[in-house]
Amino acid sequence: MSNIENHYVIFSGTFTYKREEFLHSTADTLEKNYQPWFKNKPRINPTTYSILQSQYYPSFLECTLPEYSFIHSFTKEELPGIHVSDYVQKMFSSSPALKPIRLTSKACRDLHGIRIKSQDKPPVRFDIEYADVLFYPEDMGIFLFKAVISESDKPKGATTLEQISTLIFQLRTLDTVVTLPDETNLTMTEFLHQYLLHQSEFSAAVQDLTQSSFQDKLKTYTVIEKDLDVTDPSFPTQENEILYEMGSVAPVGTVQSNGQFAPSDHYFSHIIDTHKISVFKWWSALSLHDTVTVLINTPESRHRQFSTFSTFEDMYLHVYLEVLFLKFSMFENNLELSQIPLHHKYNRLLRDRMIELRNRYEFSHISNNFLPNVLYSYFKSGMDVENEVEQMEQKFERINNFITEKQERRTNVLLTFISFLAIGSAFLDTSDWLAHLFSLSDLGYIAVSVGLAGTTFIIGISVLIMNSRAVQKRRAARVKRKLGTTERTH
Repeated sequence: MSNIENHYVIFSGTFTYKREEFLHSTADTLEKNYQPWFKNKPRINPTTYSILQSQYYPSFLECTLPEYSFIHSFTKEELPGIHVSDYVQKMFSSSPALKPIRLTSKACRDLHGIRIKSQDKPPVRFDIEYADVLFYPEDMGIFLFKAVISESDKPKGATTLEQISTLIFQLRTLDTVVTLPDETNLTMTEFLHQYLLHQSEFSAAVQDLTQSSFQDKLKTYTVIEKDLDVTDPSFPTQENEILYEMGSVAPVGTVQSNGQFAPSDHYFSHIIDTHKISVFKWWSALSLHDTVTVLINTPESRHRQFSTFSTFEDMYLHVYLEVLFLKFSMFENNLELSQIPLHHKYNRLLRDRMIELRNRYEFSHISNNFLPNVLYSYFKSGMDVENEVEQMEQKFERINNFITEKQERRTNVLLTFISFLAIGSAFLDTSDWLAHLFSLSDLGYIAVSVGLAGTTFIIGISVLIMNSRAVQKRRAARVKRKLGTTERTH
């Protein structure tokens, strides 16, 4: 068994909701189910916000922790008196409107000793320290809860890597059944509906999680303290194996085993070389698509306010959540764009909305310190945000090309019509001049007019054909340039 000193696992997922419906919820309904999240976190106080304000750029804080300015205006003694309904109204009505609000679910305050049954492993009991829901703009949200192994489930007072591995493997699956302290059995989907999203109270506002296309499993943000000897020659191997097995949700010992899930040397090296965050000797991390794993090698007091163990929750978790929202919002918009015909006017609305969100939530740098920027970059790389951006830009380019070509066709038709009028007017004047010059009879005048009209028609058709060929050539040139770019990329 691999004992560890301290740990926590923060599970998260995404959902959609109707902002206006949620905003119109009664104050009693909000007060019954939620409270401002900072009231449930003793470390989140004006002092913490002062540190956050000194570490991060204001533009980033406004998008991830907009409450920092709101809370900073209160003293520590005044914070407990803030009502959730007042908080929600103030945050939703603040400017700019593209801000999330974060609420803590009251139903999860005393959930201890929840059991998970596993077919081939002993049951694991865990406690939920808090559960929060973030309501982002554009009707998108993130839910999360912090879980730790129950004290009663620790052999000889120590938690094992095997227990954390089982906890992550089981809880991230939405059809896993958990047993609550009152012996109620719920699937994870039912648990999230009842205890975090309170869907029975907000059924008109909050989406059923089974309708989500973005997730079939929850994401995890795991922080582990383990007393590893950095001077031991085997330390790098131990560290990398723990990061890989926790991050890929593989059973402990998978890397060294000869089982069917043991990674090849090439794949293992690729994951570590590409996604491992190694800045200081006393901790390292691995950022993958569905998991972030932090391994701290020098145990500290978990109750010390600004220990590395607590800092990854208080100072860096919101960076991870911002990247998760960015990934989710782009995925949802890419999905919508792929389901709507190019000619539909809603495409332009989606394009404009996504441009606005990206301008507000996507950053090159988020802090004047290097470490938050490093984490932000690795989190984005792990979730493959750049791939979503590339797909979106390609779809936007097709939309823009379609709109441009449509406008060109309309302009060409209009110009051709105007040309017809101008040429027709000129030929009418010419017919009058010829009739007067040669004293043509009425029949001769008609013959000349018909001849000139036929010439006008032939010229007009020629102009339309030439414009159509020019549009086709421009389209072919764009496709050729795009194919050339793709070939150079590959």
